[in-house]
Amino acid sequence: MNALYTLSLWLHIVAAGVWIGSMVFLGAAVTPALRRPDPDYERVAPRLLEEIGLRYRAVGWGSLALLLLTGIFNLGLRGYGWADLWEGTLFAGPFGRALLWKLAWVALLVAITLWHDVRVGPRAAALLRSPPPDPEAHRRERERLRRLAAGMGWAMLLLSLAIAYWGVLLARGGFL
Repeated sequence: MNALYTLSLWLHIVAAGVWIGSMVFLGAAVTPALRRPDPDYERVAPRLLEEIGLRYRAVGWGSLALLLLTGIFNLGLRGYGWADLWEGTLFAGPFGRALLWKLAWVALLVAITLWHDVRVGPRAAALLRSPPPDPEAHRRERERLRRLAAGMGWAMLLLSLAIAYWGVLLARGGFL
């Protein structure tokens, strides 16, 4: 069991690294590079950012799915089962409370990510593709969506780092 648990924990950490590393790269390298005050960039950048976002979506959701699967598997290898969840014993004691915090942050992260991918991203992309009937209102809405998406990105990154922290506490027993 130890080798299997180690492999599953390693996959969990790799998936978290892909998720967090991708967000850092998008926020620190891609987005600033596409915001240069150059007419060529302003013409191409929105489409390029949309394309990168659509391609990243599979990587991001794949990472989250792997995190969920390996997280459940890791709990099983530590001796917890579905009965512990239904009876409420999974969240008893220091380990259970730490797990509950981690899962609460995960639920919030998934909700924000879903909101971004289903509502904010498509709305921003549609706005960039449509001809502006009112250029000033169009510019204001684009800026509002850009700020919202940036704020969501920061929230997702900070939540992800908090989740990683709680994961370390769970794996290393530092939750006592």
